Order: sequence, then C-alpha cells, then structure tokens
Amino acid sequence: MKTNLFRAMLTLVALVALGSVALCQTTQAAPQMPQYPLRPPQRVEPPATPPCSGEGVVMLHSLPPRKYSPGGGSEPLPDCAPREARLMLLPQKDQRPQLRTADFEPKEVRRMMILPLQKKLRANFAQLQQGQPQTTDGYVTTSDGVKIHYIAAGQRSNPQPTILFVPGWTMPAWIWEQQIAHFSKTHKVVAMDPRSQGLSDKPTDGHHPAARARDIKTVIDGLQLAPVVLVGWSMGVTEVVAYVDQFGTPSLAGVVLVDGSAGIDYDPQMSPRMLQFAASFDRNRAQTTAAFVRGMYRKPQTEEYLSRVTRASLMTPTNSAIALFVGTFSTDLRPALVKIDKPALIVVAGDDTNPWMRQYEDMAKRIPGARLEKFADSGHALFVDDAARFNALLDGFLAALPLN
Repeated sequence: MKTNLFRAMLTLVALVALGSVALCQTTQAAPQMPQYPLRPPQRVEPPATPPCSGEGVVMLHSLPPRKYSPGGGSEPLPDCAPREARLMLLPQKDQRPQLRTADFEPKEVRRMMILPLQKKLRANFAQLQQGQPQTTDGYVTTSDGVKIHYIAAGQRSNPQPTILFVPGWTMPAWIWEQQIAHFSKTHKVVAMDPRSQGLSDKPTDGHHPAARARDIKTVIDGLQLAPVVLVGWSMGVTEVVAYVDQFGTPSLAGVVLVDGSAGIDYDPQMSPRMLQFAASFDRNRAQTTAAFVRGMYRKPQTEEYLSRVTRASLMTPTNSAIALFVGTFSTDLRPALVKIDKPALIVVAGDDTNPWMRQYEDMAKRIPGARLEKFADSGHALFVDDAARFNALLDGFLAALPLN
C-alpha cells in the first residue's frame, strides 16, 4: 500500500517537471515583435554604380544640378541621373545638415521644395501682369563692417545714368516703390536702406551725415553705379550733400534734393518744437512714430500702407533714431552746396507759407543753375502723394542731362 502511494507521488512529480520544461521551451521559442524606430537614422548612400557616368551626390542649391566631388569642385550631373540622386544634398565641404529625399515623406518634399518655388513663380508672374518690375536685393559691406541693404531693378542702358534713391529718417528703401516701378523701365534703379534702417545692419555708431555719406559711396562703388543720379529725400538730402562735400561729383550725373535741407539756422519757433519732438519720441516711440508717419502725407493713404510704413520705421532702434535726428539737425552743410557742379533739381512740399520755404530757396541760390519746384498740395512724402507728377518731373530732368 505504502509502496504504491510512493510510486504514484513520483509519477506526479515527473509529469509536473516535464510540463514545466515544455512550457519553458515554448515560451523561449515564442516570436517577439521587432523594436525599431519608424525611420531608422541610418546613412543612405547613393547607388554604387550609377546608371550614367560619374558618381557622387547632387547639391540641392546648385542650378543646374551639380554633383559634389570629394576632391573639391563640382560638375554638371547628366540628365540621365536618377531622380533620387538629383535631389540629394550632401554638403560635406560646408558642413550643412545632410538632408535627402529618403528622409522625408513625399508631402514633406512638396512642402519644403516644390511649394516655395511655385509661390515665387506665381509672384513673379503676378508682377509681370501688373507691370511691376522684377527686383533683386542684396548687401554691400562698408569699411567699418556694416552691411547695407539695397533693392535693385532695371538694366543699365548706356549712356543713360543709373539712379540711386536715398530715403529719409528711419524710412525703408521700398518707400520709393512707385519710382522703382516707373524708372526701372528705362534705367537701372537702386534704393538703399541707410545704416540702422530697413534691412541694413543696426550698429551703435556712425549715425551722422558724414558716416552715412560714406555708406552711399560704398553702394555706388560696390554696385558700380557711376555715372549716377543721386536722389535724396528729407534726411537723405543732408547725406547727399555730405557725399558731395567729401567725394565731389566725378561719379555723379545729377543731384535731386527732395524736401530736405543742408542746414538750418536756429528758429525761435521751429527749433524748440523739434527738440520737443525728439523728447516725445523717446518717451513713447510707437505712438510718436505712428503720428509722424501719418503726418508725412496730405493725400489719403490706405491703413495697410500706413501700418507698413510705421512698422518699417520702428525697425530703427530708438537710440539710433534719436542720434540720427540730432546728428542731422546739428550739421550745417550749406557751404558745401556750391560744390554741386552737376545738374541739380530741388523739389519741396508746400507753398510760400511753408516755414521751411526760405531755407529751400536759399539752397537753390547756393547751387549753380539749380531748379526749384514746389508741390503745393502734397505732404512731406510728395513722391508718394503725387507720384505721377514727381515721376514726370524727374523724367524731364533725366532727359535733359548731358550724355557722356
């Protein structure tokens, strides 16, 4: 009896042991789901044997597509190269991020590469339909390392001179947009953002007419604009005269001074008001700038346009704007006006009741042969208020210039 019970217990233990071993084997043999990221961060190499001659990777920012050579330099990639190779980017020389189409979904490729190009093409086509010029922009660097931004349009047509537009206090280059559109049809036209304005650098110094005149020379020389007609507005008038004072007129074909002065005498009414304006500008920049911009026009302008000009003006740092204001109105360049020995046109806003008119008439007397034109119904930005009349006036001035 005891022997049979003992044997039964041994049999039960053996069965349990065998079941455990089988269960362990089954568990160890069970397949597991592979764990890996959706997009493995592995290097995607170009085909070892391309379908056409040459090997390497195309640089995306080159036109036409070019392949990168490890030994330096590049050469055009044949048209028979695969699409994947043409869209690869492997800028090993300048250490840019290695971006390839293999790293993106088709929708991402379209968003990052195709759509921006389509948008640019549509904008260019719209400009052509509206008769707007095709503009380019860029930078030139001054001797003290400041990058000066400019907008350019039109082609040089010898013997016609180029035209360089210089905006006023805190204003952007594009404020001359109606002139750029008009004169680029017949001339090469450039408008500059003076230092600390628009898209130019914002340094902490050089905010006085002599330094900004040197910036004008950098633009003229860097873009090879000579012979050039210099058109300065407001504070730009002082800077154009400062240019002539320092560098003379060999590079100039003519000078146009728009509603600005080369220097003023102390006036018991106007001078204190100007100091009060500078003080209010420092206390409440945004409100004072908005009021200043609205005050530049006598003809109705859209709210969108006024907001755009105001935002552009606010790009100039407040301390730089005040330094420019003080630097200009504390500079007297009237003795340099006699150095302007090229055809000169002075265009001013208002009539004889304008408190500045006496200063403008004095300027015309100091410049040999200068012509003074008054826009009685226009504001300070007269080339915007009455763009058609201003453009026609400048057309006539350009047509009368002696051609070398």
